[in-house]
Amino acid sequence: MTIDAFMSQPHYRTHLEPIWDALDESERGEFYLGSALASRADQLPNGALRRAGPRVLVASYSDYLRCAGSRRVVYCQHGSGQSYADDPSLARNGSYAGGDGLDAVDLFLVPGPHPAQRTRARYPHTPVAEIGCPALDCWLTGDRPWEREPKPVVAIVFHWNCTGGEAGTAFRHYVPALNLLARSEWEVLGHCHPRARSFVEPEYHRAGIRWASYNEVMSRASVIVVDNSSIGFEIAATGRPVVWLNAPWWRRDTAHGLRFGPEAGVGVEVESPSQVVGAVSAALAVGTWRFADPRWDLVRKVYTHLDGHSAQRAAEAIRSLAPLESEAAMQSV
Repeated sequence: MTIDAFMSQPHYRTHLEPIWDALDESERGEFYLGSALASRADQLPNGALRRAGPRVLVASYSDYLRCAGSRRVVYCQHGSGQSYADDPSLARNGSYAGGDGLDAVDLFLVPGPHPAQRTRARYPHTPVAEIGCPALDCWLTGDRPWEREPKPVVAIVFHWNCTGGEAGTAFRHYVPALNLLARSEWEVLGHCHPRARSFVEPEYHRAGIRWASYNEVMSRASVIVVDNSSIGFEIAATGRPVVWLNAPWWRRDTAHGLRFGPEAGVGVEVESPSQVVGAVSAALAVGTWRFADPRWDLVRKVYTHLDGHSAQRAAEAIRSLAPLESEAAMQSV
């Protein structure tokens, strides 16, 4: 059995490439890159995903839609598995755990129990594997370069404005905090969801904050300041502190789960730009933490596995799938 892979955004590739590498060479089909990643026109799918073929490994609903109709799909959650249970516009959205429209999926790969529960409830006849987070594997088992930084490094990260509710961003509310952070004694890095970069990066530049890639944030940050993004939990999983930024228009009486549930207790929440520098100072004073800290139990509610073998676990789950009829017919020839 072989499987293709398709990813249209850098953060999808961050989650899928470790799985691809964990597959045997004989199991790998075509590796398709979307226009945001491809460097040459001949690397684009050019309709190939709309033709019959092996299953396709994807990490987003938008990429799923590129394949569904002609291909069966293995769907890997690319974030922490957040859902927005009581938001009518998002509760049934296929982009979030347990959403509609994913009937062409033969296997769901999810990071932890929250998306697993919601997905199993919505798709009871489709296998769901709780694998952990493949993007975290290298940070959980390898070197810890952030511990060698000569002075603290603060990373500030924003989500994109996909909705006006909790699924969106608090960016506009916290623009004044950028200058405060830039004038601090710390080195400050700026990052955001790829779909927010066009309006977030210019504000970083105006404040004198340098743009940093996901990998630089993961390898260097001493603390992360973030509104609503899975990178907050990914940093927490390595034992580094988190400062959550709340927007004034977000509800305080709604527990969607994860970022908007008790799991947010892995970090400290702030309500206004004036609180950010003080919260970072307090987080740095506490420093890194690990298994003995109560926050570790909260991280384990986000990720079922934190052993650095999530990609291998995903590969094993893919191997457990029965061959498609077309593949079985070819094997019998």
